[in-house]
Amino acid sequence: PEQAVEAALEQTPEQPPEPSQAPPPIPLASALVEPHFAIREARDKATHQVMAQERATLRRFMESRQDRPISDYGRVDITGFTDTLRRMPSRYGRSPKDKDLSMSDLIARADASGEKRMTDKTIKRHLSAQSQFFTFAVDHGHITMVDYINLIRGHRFAAGRKANAQRDAWTIEELKVLFD
Repeated sequence: PEQAVEAALEQTPEQPPEPSQAPPPIPLASALVEPHFAIREARDKATHQVMAQERATLRRFMESRQDRPISDYGRVDITGFTDTLRRMPSRYGRSPKDKDLSMSDLIARADASGEKRMTDKTIKRHLSAQSQFFTFAVDHGHITMVDYINLIRGHRFAAGRKANAQRDAWTIEELKVLFD
């Protein structure tokens, strides 16, 4: 055993090995928001209105799921956010006063007043904004495409109804009045 230790020591270089380079720190999601929108504006020609809506989505997402390193988010965070949005009032964001209220306050107000809630169509728009943001994170090496797919793809929404399925058919009496 002593001979093995001596042999190992003889093979050990006199200079300690250079430290390996540490990987760059993973940025917080909030640190990627403005670079994301710079590209959305320059490359995608997104309008200020669309970017304002998407900024609000990301702000509310980070409020709901906390600002963390971008790679720390999981599917449960996206699902939790969409579940929270389903509890939000449908008229959320139409009043400038809403911006200063937390999501919890907005939900409590809607619960107390019996307001209608956000539709799945609106929630899909929020998911689309998140999709754009996480695509940016993939494009810049902050998450993998597998991470993106796990985060964004395959969320379930209520099936939309066609316009003609949303209204009752005309009765015979109504048709007679219409054509007489």
